Amino acid sequence: MLEHLYIQNFILIDQLELDFPVGFSAITGETGAGKSIFLDALSLLQGQKASSSMVSKDKVIIEGSFSLEGNSPVSSFLKENGFDVEDSFTVTREILSSGKSTARVNRRIVPLSFLHTLLENQLDIHGQKDSAYLLQKMNHIYLLDKYGHFYHQKEEIKEAYENYKKVLEEKENFLNTQLKEEELDFYQFQLHELEEAHLKKGEEEELKDLEKQAKEAKKSAQDYLSLFAYYDAEVSDSLYQTIKMTDRLKGVEENLTRIHEAYENLVDGLESIRDQLNPDFLNEDEINQVEERLFLIQRLKRKYGPRLEDVIHYQQDLSKKLAHYGEQEFYLKKINEKIAISFEIYSKKAQELSKKRQLAAKSLEKEVLQQLKDLELPAAQFKVLFRSIEGNLSGIDDVEFFVSMNKGEKLAPLTKVASGGELSRFMLALKVIFTKLQGIQTIVFDEIDTGVSGHVATAIGEKMALLAKDCQVFSVTHLAQVASLANHQFLVSKFVDHTHTQTKVHLLSQEERASELAYLFSGNRSEKAIEAAKELLEHV
Repeated sequence: MLEHLYIQNFILIDQLELDFPVGFSAITGETGAGKSIFLDALSLLQGQKASSSMVSKDKVIIEGSFSLEGNSPVSSFLKENGFDVEDSFTVTREILSSGKSTARVNRRIVPLSFLHTLLENQLDIHGQKDSAYLLQKMNHIYLLDKYGHFYHQKEEIKEAYENYKKVLEEKENFLNTQLKEEELDFYQFQLHELEEAHLKKGEEEELKDLEKQAKEAKKSAQDYLSLFAYYDAEVSDSLYQTIKMTDRLKGVEENLTRIHEAYENLVDGLESIRDQLNPDFLNEDEINQVEERLFLIQRLKRKYGPRLEDVIHYQQDLSKKLAHYGEQEFYLKKINEKIAISFEIYSKKAQELSKKRQLAAKSLEKEVLQQLKDLELPAAQFKVLFRSIEGNLSGIDDVEFFVSMNKGEKLAPLTKVASGGELSRFMLALKVIFTKLQGIQTIVFDEIDTGVSGHVATAIGEKMALLAKDCQVFSVTHLAQVASLANHQFLVSKFVDHTHTQTKVHLLSQEERASELAYLFSGNRSEKAIEAAKELLEHV
C-alpha cells in the first residue's frame, strides 16, 4: 500500500508531505482546488511522461513509499532486478524545468518502463481512460483471460501459432524460389547459353589486356612496314647512288671509309630488324577471337549482369533451381505435412482454451451480476458472447461484453447501452472483481460516482468500503454519501499566499469531517447541517 507521499514544486504545490492510513480514504474539495494534482503525482510515480509545465520552481520532486508483502509479485520483480527487498520500497521522480526527468527506485536510477512494470500490480488509478478501455471490444478478451488466469495457456497458444505461421512462411519462400512449369524451357535455354560460354572469373580483364597489347603490336608493325616500304622505294637506291658518287670525289679518301661503314651498318641494322619480325606476332585470327570473346561477354552482361561476376552468380543460381526442380514435389509434400501437424497442435490448444474461456465467462457473468445488484442495478443483465474466428495469437475466440441495464431492454454491446452513471457502476463492479484477482494493494477512483446520487451513491460508497477490506482505496468524490462511508477524509483546498496560489491537502479530524460533509451535502455549514453530518458519520 501507499504509506507516504512527498511532493515539492509540483504545479500549485510548493511542498506537501502526507502519511496514508489503511482502509478507505475519501478525497474531497472544491472544483479546481487541485484534486487532480494528487492523481497526477501518483501517475508520475507509475512512469507517466513528465512535462516542464509541471515544474513551478527549479525542480519537481515526487516521492512515494510503498509497503510490501513478502511473497508479492512486486517483491519478486525487485529481487529479479538486483534490489535488496525489505518491507517497503521508495519510488522517486525528479523533473527539471527543461522537462528532463529522472526516475529512481530506492535511490537507484531506472527507466520509466521499469516503474510501469513495478507498480502495475501495486497501484491502480481509475479514471476516464479506464472507462474508454472498457468500451473497446478488443480489450474484452484480455479481461476475460485475466479473470480466468489463462496466462500459461495463452503463451502456449502464442508459441503454437507462431510456429504454424513460420511453417507457412517456409512454404511460401520455397514456392517463390521454385520454377514454374511454363518457366522451365526459358530457364533451360538461359542455362545452356551460359554454360556454352564457359565464363571464368577475371576473364574479361585478361582479354582486355590482350586486346590492348594486340592493338599496340599492330600499330608498331604498321610503323615497321611503312619504314621498310619507304626505304625500299625511296631511300635504298638513292643512298646507293650517293655512295657511288662519293667514291668519285678526290681528296676525301679519309672520310670514304667512314661513309661506307655507316652505309653498311644502316643496311645491316634494317635487315636485322626485318629478320627479327615474327610472322605470328600479327595473327589477325587471334585478335578477332579476343574481340569476339569480349563481345560475347558484353552481350551476356547486358542480359544477366551488370558485371561478369553477376552473370556467373546468376548461372550458379539457375543451375541450383533447375537441379531442385525435380525434387519440388517431394519438398512440398514434406512442408505440407509440417503445416498440417503445426496447425493441428495450434487448433487443439486453441479449442481447449476456448472451452475454458466459456466456463470462465459463466462464472464472470454471475460475479458481475451480483456486483451490479449490489450497486442498485437489480435488473441488469450481463453476457460474454463468443464468435469463432479463423485464429490468431490469442486463439479462435472473438469476445464481446453485452449488457442490458434496465428491465425489458435487449442485450446490446456495452458501448451502446450504458449511460455515464451506469458505466461507472459497471466499471466499479469489474474493479472489485479484478482488484482481488490481481492482488492490487492500492486503488484510486477518480470521481467514479459522477452522474449518480441518493441511494445509488450510497451503494457505490458501500462497495468501495467493502473493497477497502482487501486493499487500500482512495476515492476523489463530490458526494457526501460516498465520503461519509470512508474511514478517512482528506481535504484539498487552494489558497493565495501573498501573490502565489497554492494547493494544500490535509487529513480531516472527525469535527472537520462533519463540517465538510455538511457543506458537501447541503452547500452550507449550518449547525443543523453539521449535526446531520455527525449523525451520518456515527451510523457508518
